[in-house]
Amino acid sequence: MQRVLPPELVPPASLTAAREVTRLLPGSMTARLGFEARLRESADQADLLCCVTPWPGEREALLSCASGYDGSTPAAARAWHQVGSLAREWARPASRLHRGVSNLWLEFDLDRPHIGAPVPSVFFGLDDPDTRAASFPGRQRQPTRDHEATRVGLGALGAGAFAPPLTDRIDRCFRALPADAKIFQVGMMLARRTEAVRLCVRRLPAELFCEYLRDVGWTGDPARLGPCLDELRTHAAHLCLDLDVTKDGIAPRLGIECSASAEPQDGPSWDGLLGFAGRLGLCSARKAEALLRWPGVEAGQDAADELLVRAIAHVKFAYQAGRLAEAKAYFGGWKRVTAASLLRGIV
Repeated sequence: MQRVLPPELVPPASLTAAREVTRLLPGSMTARLGFEARLRESADQADLLCCVTPWPGEREALLSCASGYDGSTPAAARAWHQVGSLAREWARPASRLHRGVSNLWLEFDLDRPHIGAPVPSVFFGLDDPDTRAASFPGRQRQPTRDHEATRVGLGALGAGAFAPPLTDRIDRCFRALPADAKIFQVGMMLARRTEAVRLCVRRLPAELFCEYLRDVGWTGDPARLGPCLDELRTHAAHLCLDLDVTKDGIAPRLGIECSASAEPQDGPSWDGLLGFAGRLGLCSARKAEALLRWPGVEAGQDAADELLVRAIAHVKFAYQAGRLAEAKAYFGGWKRVTAASLLRGIV
């Protein structure tokens, strides 16, 4: 994938750092890599994302990888111990995570020099592959199972040692969810000096964002957030809310993930969304053009066996102090096995 990575989004220094990180990770651990890129002209940095799924061999490779870093720097050893603890709990058939978590993402900050093993942050996805409500009409979601899986996952990561005010606030975020809304990702930024827990909420109608934030204790001003949401709704097909929960409350800074379509006739387009970010001074023209060129499909090393699918996941706007303050693009690629390869495996 690196031969097609746009340097406008992944500058040479970030690409070099990404190569160093991936060199230390087993290839069997993932079939999906992504990048987080700042879109402002002056922000030349990208971070690396790596997705682990229950696909045979991936969890096992993660466990092996995590156990191999015990003798690294204290920060890396501590973070990989936490990741390994989460992965072991996820792999345990009797655990609530085994069927309640569908993926685990590792994020590596590429602007930080790595001495020995890189230090990951970690997110786990609460989309149970057997009960995805949006994909299976008539099946009811199980928010209680999501809540319980979150407690188990954070406990495995060591969050059980945190003060009860933090766990109480997380519980409040689950209880306040309106019908059909879902916390779909839970994260801890292990590579940074914070004990905040990141919660990502989807299928929350934009008109209910302010009410939900008030119910969970956010102290920001809804009157200032509302107009920003109204603007984003005109340029994005879907909005998701990211909030950081601490023992002291909900952090003032929010993330708003925006998705769009490739073609304007299908609804709000990436072109229109990036143009909006550009008018706010949050996205340069050259970075927008590079991102719009990214989606596509290319043959792998053996064109008969696999394809590399490239796509934009979302653009996230940071809201802070009454305004949209930053925009980041999340994009990447994954391997897709061809029908010919599958047929050879069963015939």
